[in-house]
Parts: sequence; structure tokens; C-alpha cells
Amino acid sequence: MERPNIAQLLSDCQEQEIQLSVTPIGKLKVSASAPIPEAIDIQLSSHKAAILEALCSSPFINDRGELIIPTNCHPRFRWWNGGQSIRETLREIGAPPEVVARYVETDLSIEQ
Repeated sequence: MERPNIAQLLSDCQEQEIQLSVTPIGKLKVSASAPIPEAIDIQLSSHKAAILEALCSSPFINDRGELIIPTNCHPRFRWWNGGQSIRETLREIGAPPEVVARYVETDLSIEQ
């Protein structure tokens, strides 16, 4: 079987509003508010290990709504060591507003 482009598959999932997360016991959790397109469902089922590897080397939101920054992720995500801000990481991974609110103060003022 041809090795899939996991980054593209993750991007496709984000575009389709399919949430992928890793459970505390290391399983892939897939959730969506609409039916998952068959082509994506097949890819998800066929390449769970590669998807888990990709998720576990990149920041992600777990099924409890917590931001997880794995130790083997790219140094740019390590805010505590001069990397980008938590706000930027959350924006990059497409975190929902309720997760962002847990980690980042929201400025509701309007800039003029």
C-alpha cells in the first residue's frame, strides 16, 4: 500500500471539521459533527499508527481539552524555551475557542 501524505490527511480532516485526538491510553479518537467522507474514513482506518505518530510529535488537544506539547515536537512549539507563544500554537493547530480560553487571556477591547 502506498504511504499516505499524513500532513495532507490531517489538513483534510481539519477542513472537514473532523477532530483527531489521542486518548490518555494512546488510542486515536476521531469525532465529527457530520458523517466522515468515505475516502477520509478509509485513510484514517488504514493509517492509524502513522497518524498517531504524527499527532504525538506535534502539539494537539486531547479528549479532555488539554493542550499537549510532546517532548519530541519541533522546538518552535516549546514556549518555555524561547519558542512561539501558546496563543500561536493554539491558532496553528486550530484549537476551538473554549480551549484557547483555558490557556490565553482574551482581550475583548476593540483596537482603533
